[in-house]
Parts: sequence; structure tokens; C-alpha cells
Amino acid sequence: MLKTRNVAVEVLNAARLVNMLSTSYLLMSTSTDKPYCNGQWTEARFKGFVVSALRRASSRWAPKYTCKKNARTGRNQYVCASCKAVVGNKDIKIDHIQPVVDPALGFQGYDQFVKRLFVELDGYQAICVPCHQLKTNQEKELRNESKRKGLSPKELF
Repeated sequence: MLKTRNVAVEVLNAARLVNMLSTSYLLMSTSTDKPYCNGQWTEARFKGFVVSALRRASSRWAPKYTCKKNARTGRNQYVCASCKAVVGNKDIKIDHIQPVVDPALGFQGYDQFVKRLFVELDGYQAICVPCHQLKTNQEKELRNESKRKGLSPKELF
């Protein structure tokens, strides 16, 4: 447990550093469209790279495995936390109870992203693929509704 906590602290510190670097790069180089990676990456490409690396790192986060282990009822049998169906290994997803990126507010910065990505056991649920798809579709609809109303994260703060 101490080892995973240290990893989380390191990841959070790295995210803070990335946040500081991206802010300072933007302040230093307002004249160029590609302020990252020796002038090869736009801000969007840089953000995608960092978010992708963090999501890959989260796949090794111990509480995710513990959640799946707790949902196991037998060999290749898992109980969905939502509909209580018993499904196989290929049909179970480990889902964040609270979305990593808030559908109503959007991306709020790397600190918030890391805090919501690397949650403890009580922040995960094991749900079957149909329940996961239903939850994902509801979050997408909420995100689209926020966009239609014209509420961007910058306007909310």
C-alpha cells in the first residue's frame, strides 16, 4: 500500500510539473503555434501525450485490480455492481464511479485529472459491458448538453 501511495505522490508531482511547464511555455512562446517538443507539437498534442501516459500508468494502479478481485465470485465469474449480473472476464469493466473528466465541466487541469484518475478502492466499481456503455452514453449526453448550452470550463470559473 505504501508503494502505491508513493507512486501516486510521484504521479501527482509530475502532473503539477507538467502543469507549470505548460503554463510557462504558453507565456514564453505566444508567437508560435507549436510551443512543445522543439516546436513539433501543439498544445493539444502535448496534452494528449500527457493524458495518454497518465491513463497508461493508471492501468497498473493496485486499487483497480483489488476492485476486480472483490467482484470475482468464481473462476471467470464477476458480479456487476450495477445490475448484479454474473459475467465473464471479457465482459467486466473496472469503472471510475466519478468520471475522470467531469462531463459538465470538461478538463480542469492536470492536478484535478490525476486526483480523479488515481482514486482508491472506493472510487471504482466493477460493471458489465452493457452497464458501462449505458453509463458512458449518459456522460456523453451530459457533456454534449453542456456544450450545446455554451458552457465551457473557462466560462464557469
